[in-house]
Amino acid sequence: MKSLFVFASLLLFVGCGTVQTRKSEPKKAEQATLQRFENIRQQVGKTSDTDVARLLMNFIKDTPESDITDDAQMLLGDLYYRHKRYSDALKAYTPIVSSQSYSPLYDKARIKSAYCLAFMNEDRKAYDLINAVINESKLSEADATNALKLKAELGRRFGSAIDQVETYYNLAKSADNPSLKKKF
Repeated sequence: MKSLFVFASLLLFVGCGTVQTRKSEPKKAEQATLQRFENIRQQVGKTSDTDVARLLMNFIKDTPESDITDDAQMLLGDLYYRHKRYSDALKAYTPIVSSQSYSPLYDKARIKSAYCLAFMNEDRKAYDLINAVINESKLSEADATNALKLKAELGRRFGSAIDQVETYYNLAKSADNPSLKKKF
């Protein structure tokens, strides 16, 4: 009886893990909200990053369910990332990744989150995340190259030699990089 319970629990766990939920579409931002975000975006480089970050945090708080909120989260994460505040950047990218709404920035946020984890010396978490991104997503060429570069670096740090060679091979195939292609 105990083995039957364990089997049923395992079956439920695996079944729940493989079912993908369909993400809902976020509500469209009103024109005033779009204009407000555009005004904040134009402040980047003109105003201190601290002030822009404050404006973005207020914007995100005021418009949590809008289709433009993920853009604000990404911009906020990028500001933190640029200043090597990887923990704060990861916190900014996380709502995009964990959102119940569909976002075209989902894969980019996962890649950037993996980079943050790597810089925070969370290599195993970064490796698992970047591996999931590579295996589950249809990435643009630039995103695939970035993901494979990170996987190769993480593989160099602690992975197997076979995994590292495979990653470099895939990177050489995906990137139009003659110096990498010469290695293979």
